[in-house]
Amino acid sequence: MTDKQDKIIATALERFKRCEDAESEIRAQALKELKFSLGEQWPDDIRKPREEEGKPCLTFDKIDQYIRQVINDARQNKPAIKPRAKGDGADVETAEVLQGIVRHIEDQSSADIAYDTAVEMAARAGFGFIRVVTDYADEDGFLQDIFIRAVKNPFSCYLDPDHSSPDGSDAQYGFAHDDMPREQFEREYPDADPCDFESSSQEQAGWLREKLVRVAEYFECVYEDKAVYQGDDGKPSEQEIPKALKRMVRRKKIIWRKITAKEVLEEREWLGKYIPIVPVYGHLIDVEGKKRISSLHRPAMGPQQLYNYAGSSFAERVALTPKAPYIATASQIEGYEDLWKSANTSNASVLPYNADPSAPPPIRQQAADIPAGWQQVMQNMEHDIQSALGMYNASLGAPGNEKSGKAIRERKLEADNATFHISDNLARGIRQVGRIVLDLIPKIYDTDRVVRIIGEDGSEDFARIDPEQEEAKREIRDLQGRVIERIYNPGVGKYDVTVTVGPAYGTKRQEAAEFMTQLVQSAPDLMPIIGDLMFKSMDMPYAEDISDRLKKMLPPPLQDHEDDGAPQIPPQVQAQMQQMSEAFGQTQQIAEQLQQELQQAQQQLQDKSAEREIKAAELQIKRAEAATKAREVGIKEGELELKAIELQMPKEGSMPAHGEQEAGEDGESQTVAAVAQLGDLLAQAMQQHEQHMQMLGDAIVAVAQKTNQPKVISLTAPSGRQFRAVSDGENIQIEAPSGVYAGSVMQEPA
Repeated sequence: MTDKQDKIIATALERFKRCEDAESEIRAQALKELKFSLGEQWPDDIRKPREEEGKPCLTFDKIDQYIRQVINDARQNKPAIKPRAKGDGADVETAEVLQGIVRHIEDQSSADIAYDTAVEMAARAGFGFIRVVTDYADEDGFLQDIFIRAVKNPFSCYLDPDHSSPDGSDAQYGFAHDDMPREQFEREYPDADPCDFESSSQEQAGWLREKLVRVAEYFECVYEDKAVYQGDDGKPSEQEIPKALKRMVRRKKIIWRKITAKEVLEEREWLGKYIPIVPVYGHLIDVEGKKRISSLHRPAMGPQQLYNYAGSSFAERVALTPKAPYIATASQIEGYEDLWKSANTSNASVLPYNADPSAPPPIRQQAADIPAGWQQVMQNMEHDIQSALGMYNASLGAPGNEKSGKAIRERKLEADNATFHISDNLARGIRQVGRIVLDLIPKIYDTDRVVRIIGEDGSEDFARIDPEQEEAKREIRDLQGRVIERIYNPGVGKYDVTVTVGPAYGTKRQEAAEFMTQLVQSAPDLMPIIGDLMFKSMDMPYAEDISDRLKKMLPPPLQDHEDDGAPQIPPQVQAQMQQMSEAFGQTQQIAEQLQQELQQAQQQLQDKSAEREIKAAELQIKRAEAATKAREVGIKEGELELKAIELQMPKEGSMPAHGEQEAGEDGESQTVAAVAQLGDLLAQAMQQHEQHMQMLGDAIVAVAQKTNQPKVISLTAPSGRQFRAVSDGENIQIEAPSGVYAGSVMQEPA
């Protein structure tokens, strides 16, 4: 362990010892009061001798019913955290969203358990605690959330003994410790110091025991002085501004550590500005600089002990009172001795006896009187208990001399006033919890996320949080002015916290339903006006459906127009907006009609262009047909010349004369030349034919590509020949009398 950690541990142990010394008497008395409220009401120095002598030590617990009355009343009228916009850019609607987030945090934390545990400990022991912690929202995620936790053992928490605020908001350090079994400690912290019990020092007493190791969460406030400059907008800035107003301020931050008596196990900065350990006191008062904390029942402990003693003594006296004996002569019970011996312990229907003329029949002597003094003491002590608590039978629902409902309520109100300090201290504690949670929300919800918010009636909704936006609330609207989304930033502006104390929402709704039912019975004409609200407040099947139907039947002046997020607009402006909307609709219709006409015109232009290209292709084909026909005529003429030459040539096997042989050689050369010329003509004709077919294909491909549809074209040449061509813009196939030509388009036609 480093020197820095040594110093941290030494300071922590010293502060913890100071807390223990300052509250040792308070906590010792608190432990007695806690046990007393749970039935341990006999002091040891009185109980042990009586038990050794065989005397009864009975407990007649008269206090617990009053404690439960206070605790359950606090449960039914639980304080509710209510954020309020304070200024500096704060927004009222954002404050309502914050309240919904706080309810969500309370709901997911089961905060009612924390509140109920704290107020019960405050009533029974004089103090309780509530804790606020942060943890990961999911087991496998990285988003954190805020939780409110119960403190089952209030003796495990300490706050700076010098703090003066009843809610602990000004505490400079605090502890929340847990005495962990040594095996569990070694399993959870295998690399930590084993904290041997034998090697513990006097300063570590209580932290290290043979089978237990104390692990404590240690919160400490540290301060840093910084210079702050006043900007041109009047707001403070830590950036240096030349010639600006300057002042030094102390910045506070809280360091959280998990420690043992020998080392720091974990350490990090706590994101909030308050130590998240909140006390809830029963009765707190300062006497000569020392705190005095007491439970609800401390003033009644003496009368309760005397009541127990009187009841036990009364029972003892009754047990020792002798049975009333029978007076009879020996001859009267002779032969019936067994029956008469059990006469005081059995319920015999008949006790026979022998007649004795010299004596009257057997007769029972009058029993010894049981002193009524103890009974009177018990009655007096019960009244003293009620006087000490300020709570009487009427506060418990017992009938009294009060006859009217108003008188009964006044008597119950007196009891509520006598114990109001318990519920009021709970409200102070919950208000501090609200401050801590409200301070943590913008620091924990530091990413763009959607959070759940809960309404007063338990209804669920969702809100989007964006910590990057500059305003507290931003609305996104459509073209008609309706809000389609709201985005909030809880880090903008200042908010404070108050608490409202009253019945739960379900209780208030039930009271409203009863009141409106009575109102409608006395004035049936109100049913069409408030019927929807009456059924909405009822807790029964189909109540919401009935409420919705009645709401639709309300008179027009009472129709509730649901807030669609649009700003409130005067009727004149709404009429103008309606006219503009209608004009806009007409303009939009005209624009759509023009758009359709434009598309039709474009389609017609495309069709005209395609028609022109087809006609051009037909013209090219006609030209190709004419050229091909001319070539065919030339070929025919060549064939005729070749035929004539063949006729002039000598027959096979004949031998011409010498002169004839020379003439034959000249004719043969002429024939060869004619054949060569005819071959050239045929080659040129085939080449031109292929060019014409290419031109035809290009024309058809162009038409198919411009119309984005496959095209089938049938053409008739002047010669009467039929051409059929098919193309989809990528492939082409031409059917001609001479054969089928197929291929693909290699490039766009020029």
